[in-house]
Amino acid sequence: QLLGLGARVFPFSRSTSPAVDVTSLDSIGTALDGVVTESGCIDYVINCSGDLIRKNIENMSLEEWEHILATNVTGAFLVAKAVIPLFKSRKEGALYFVGSSSYTKGREGYAAYSSSKAALVNFCQALAEELSPWNVRVNLVSPGRVNTPLRFRNFGSESPGTLLEPDYVAREFIKALTIETTGSVFEIV
Repeated sequence: QLLGLGARVFPFSRSTSPAVDVTSLDSIGTALDGVVTESGCIDYVINCSGDLIRKNIENMSLEEWEHILATNVTGAFLVAKAVIPLFKSRKEGALYFVGSSSYTKGREGYAAYSSSKAALVNFCQALAEELSPWNVRVNLVSPGRVNTPLRFRNFGSESPGTLLEPDYVAREFIKALTIETTGSVFEIV
């Protein structure tokens, strides 16, 4: 959808070239350096990486717990660490994170996910205050239940009419990008 608005978009994931792992500062830095080399600057960074393992605490391994926190919270920290110098040097920029409506209430079977998304909200709010002197905006977009492979992997088949469609979420996300605020949580329902 951003491409349709004339934006230059540089998507990264573990399966792109270069592959980017949000749990590796070097990996993130290399990707950002490549974008700056090609385009001259970066206006927005959107971190939508996240994972969910649906298990009760009793059945969840320490490795699974750490994976969720590493991806959902430490990954956000590392993306921010890599982006901050770029945005501070320009005295502008916008960093957005994708949260989840799960941040509002811990639920059976996904305590790690819910608590990581609650931590992400507080992280974004704190980072927004830290970076406001440099005119760097930090916000979080929190969609409700979305029709994605992550959702189906953890919850099985659900009636599509009860889930948000990814295109709708993308359009609402783009609206959030245009609002001049920082430290905000944009709920998509």
